[in-house]
Amino acid sequence: MQMPAATWLPILGYADFYDIPRWLLAGGQDHGFWLLESRFDDSADDYSPFFRAKFVGNEPDAARAAFDAGSIAGEAATDELIAVRDIQFDPTVRARLMRRPGQAQPAPR
Repeated sequence: MQMPAATWLPILGYADFYDIPRWLLAGGQDHGFWLLESRFDDSADDYSPFFRAKFVGNEPDAARAAFDAGSIAGEAATDELIAVRDIQFDPTVRARLMRRPGQAQPAPR
């Protein structure tokens, strides 16, 4: 499943904030709930240039529980990779995000 593009999604929770949130829950019942994760890469001494994105359903409580777990569990659990540059944030960088239309990469299996 792919995260919707060209649609503003509310950010419901975020953490690991550096320049942008690097761990977040976004979405709603119209488009489902999505986890996005961009971890720090020690070998590159920088954050990943990609978000791992995972659809976590349409139920707010289950989505919040997945966010509270603190990580997308394993590479196989990722639905797609989205370049950080393809995610647009609102001016506060905390309220809404939108995936710019473009090419997402399927997650490695």
